[in-house]
Amino acid sequence: MINPIDIDKYNDDYITLMIELERLNDKEVNSLSYPFIPIINHDTEIAIIGLETKGWIDNLGNAFSTGISFHEIALSSMSGYQRVLNYETKLPKSKFGLLRQEIKSITGHDPQWFNFFAFDFNSDSIAKCKNKTMHDIIVEYSIKKLAFEIKLTNPKVLFFAGSYRGNFNKLANLLTSTRKRIVSGKYFSEEWDDRIIFRIPHPASRVLSKGQITKDSINLAKKYLNKNEGDI
Repeated sequence: MINPIDIDKYNDDYITLMIELERLNDKEVNSLSYPFIPIINHDTEIAIIGLETKGWIDNLGNAFSTGISFHEIALSSMSGYQRVLNYETKLPKSKFGLLRQEIKSITGHDPQWFNFFAFDFNSDSIAKCKNKTMHDIIVEYSIKKLAFEIKLTNPKVLFFAGSYRGNFNKLANLLTSTRKRIVSGKYFSEEWDDRIIFRIPHPASRVLSKGQITKDSINLAKKYLNKNEGDI
């Protein structure tokens, strides 16, 4: 069920962003998707963070030109999020959906799903946007939004699946001042205060060892949660 209270929590930054985008009046605004707004799950210990969902809901420029309200845009995004969850939970087909099922095996509960970037561009990466002003506005908003979502849900384990184009440390700086490396390498694990984070390859990537990296990370997450619960 969609809870309007969840929309209210985003309102200040969300409305400011949408006003800025509408005022840009740039043809590239017509290439933006709807904003990715998840439904908040307060009952999970784990979150998985993707990149952006390509082709998300509809074209933002069309929404602006036809007078669809910011509130309706947010509701449409949340409705789309629930549809994807329902579909992928019953019969996961996407590689990201299958990864969610793997991570679910840790606790038996569906992990919270977030995206790092709040929009796609032409059903592709926001990095393809050539309007630097618009690109920077969206990236800054995306990082702040994701930090808020993580603080709101407070998961103990975070799986970051993908490469965030040099923006990962900006997010880390908003969430912790203490980073303790547990597993080193390109795909690493760290303790951030009272939570543990994993960098793993995106399931659609061509990283040959992605399966083993993900498996090792899941096993370590299980040990971490068990230890915190006093089971070992």
